[in-house]
Amino acid sequence: MELRTPKMELIASENDGVRKISAPRLSFVHLVSLTAACRFRFGADEYYLTRPTPDEIVQEEDRILASYHWSHRRRRGQLTLEVEYQFQDPSLADSPLLIYARLFSNMPAPVFVLSIEPLLVRSDWGGAVQIGHSPAEWSILRNGWQSWSATRTYRASERDRRPRFNFLSEMEENVANPSPGKRGEFTSEQVMALVNTSSGQSIVAGFLTCRDAFGDVRVSIDSKKGEVRRFAARASFDGVRVDNGETLEADPLWLRIGTREENLLDAWARQSGRAMNARVPKRSPIGWCSWYHYYTKVTQDALLANLDQLVQLRDQIPMDVFQLDDGYERAIGDWLETNDKFPDGLAPLAARIAEAGFTPGIWTAPFLVDPKSRLATEHPDWLLRNDKGKPIRGVYNPLWNLWRGLWALDASHPEVQAWLTETFAALRRMGWSFFKIDFLYSTALPGVRHDDTRSRAAALRLGLEAIRRGIGEDATLLGCGCPLGPAAGIVDIMRIGPDVTPRWSNPMRPLLRDHHCLSTVHAVRNTIHRHFLHRRWWLNDPDCLLARDKKNKLTLPEIRTFASLATISGGMFLLSDDMTEYAVNRLGLVKTALAQRCETMRVLDAESGEFPTRMLAATEDGYLLLVINYGNQDTNLVVDLKDFLDLVELARVEELMEVWHGHPVLHQDGLVSLGRVAAHGCRLLRIRLTPSGESHG
Repeated sequence: MELRTPKMELIASENDGVRKISAPRLSFVHLVSLTAACRFRFGADEYYLTRPTPDEIVQEEDRILASYHWSHRRRRGQLTLEVEYQFQDPSLADSPLLIYARLFSNMPAPVFVLSIEPLLVRSDWGGAVQIGHSPAEWSILRNGWQSWSATRTYRASERDRRPRFNFLSEMEENVANPSPGKRGEFTSEQVMALVNTSSGQSIVAGFLTCRDAFGDVRVSIDSKKGEVRRFAARASFDGVRVDNGETLEADPLWLRIGTREENLLDAWARQSGRAMNARVPKRSPIGWCSWYHYYTKVTQDALLANLDQLVQLRDQIPMDVFQLDDGYERAIGDWLETNDKFPDGLAPLAARIAEAGFTPGIWTAPFLVDPKSRLATEHPDWLLRNDKGKPIRGVYNPLWNLWRGLWALDASHPEVQAWLTETFAALRRMGWSFFKIDFLYSTALPGVRHDDTRSRAAALRLGLEAIRRGIGEDATLLGCGCPLGPAAGIVDIMRIGPDVTPRWSNPMRPLLRDHHCLSTVHAVRNTIHRHFLHRRWWLNDPDCLLARDKKNKLTLPEIRTFASLATISGGMFLLSDDMTEYAVNRLGLVKTALAQRCETMRVLDAESGEFPTRMLAATEDGYLLLVINYGNQDTNLVVDLKDFLDLVELARVEELMEVWHGHPVLHQDGLVSLGRVAAHGCRLLRIRLTPSGESHG
């Protein structure tokens, strides 16, 4: 039995099951001895349905079906896990392999499904994953669970450590799927890329959709033996109930083998976005947000002063959105009522912003509840609870509640969904049309839900859909602190990194052992590594540029680095400074950044580790090259244009201009000296080419 495309093949047999997936044109790239698995509870016990080969395997035209059966030793009935393999379009060379997994229940009592693994390779069962000669050459992309979760590449000898304290893990990681913390073991949410850094050969596996379950891909590498102990893709259903006669289906798994030139992550993201009916606005907004200067101390007077100032600056900074952030509400959860700092209420404020010519934007944390709020008092049955009946803590934030933290809503509850829809419809009627919704992970924390047929991912999506119904299809929805997959197709914009701060790095990172924590350099890292999601799932939001010269410990070179990345990565561009005290030179910095905006960034050294240094974006007349110095000391940097320009383009180079300093740069046979670059600083190089068909000199 076999399935083939011009670039990939799958070979199976009745005795061995799925024996091999490979790319015949590429040497030493394959997966050997694939199987599948399912973990579930039946009665009082937990079971793991898996074996080296299926009980049955057949080929039906362009697909192969493998079946695994399980029967209870004392009770009648049977569970069947069916796995289907097929190429999306066998006639296309770049067609991905799609793997579907379905669990059929013919059991006399409910089965509670914990997870389905449509792809499982185990070395102790003769399985292998090979990309070149050794995993020591691999770069492994670890995609984080939610907006703030660290996303980066690792080498096989490294460790992905979890934060030191549980309250940080609750806010930053998938606590039901924490970082392994062991050398050579990595878990990536929804998609993983394995790339041989020497040859560029790669394997990318990722779930196409995330409507019904959180998916992850994990790899365990024995660096001493130079082999993969385990490689698996898993859909987590969190104990969803499946009754007799029902079927539970995992989201489809996408798999491709290829080369660096094929950019498999982009290909996966494009197809995943189509499968999730992604919402991608035509234009990335430019705007202002109150948070990073005023925080919760924002007042109506301060907000309106900034509004008036931005009206005066409109010719210099053409903004779309003016967003009120946290600090206006009576309590977290009571979103329609303002506190004493906003005496006029929300509707007049939205009208004032609209009259000034901006889109009124407002912040909420729709799944969080202050224990003292009216919402918590009137609807305690809406809270997400643990197995002892106590409310789940959704977040610990001393700005809101110093001791107890805030509780989480259960978005699987129909009454919660109705409340969300009506609350956001009321905000929309007040005149708000740009909505930032924050701390969204809280409703996806492990807990006992009102609807036990819904996984954590499905419950989150129900809540997001309820919000979208309230605001309407024409409003803009920005997600933050959100598990990424379930939000695709609902939000228009998504924060894809942790919060920036008015300093480059977080001095608490080593103490807290926390590579997720808020800091500007972490926002830079995530913006680079998650760029493949931009304009495929939504518009990316790298977070706000803090360009002010007061109340800011970012150096001017650090500000320029973040501004450069924000502008060439093409996502949303927000300022969050007091505009009434803006220095002239900082206004000039913002104008320079906005003048460079483009949408075509690609990362030239994504496999280099946590902090890639070189990004390239195409422009109308050439390219923009961003080179970052992450070091703590000034350094001299040199780039070779031949690393990304072919000889024809190199001959067309007419002008090299360093954007921030405004002076020309020379090259000799493609080599460019960028001079001495400050610590945490950058060079943003504009490369202008003569029109096609002409050459310079």
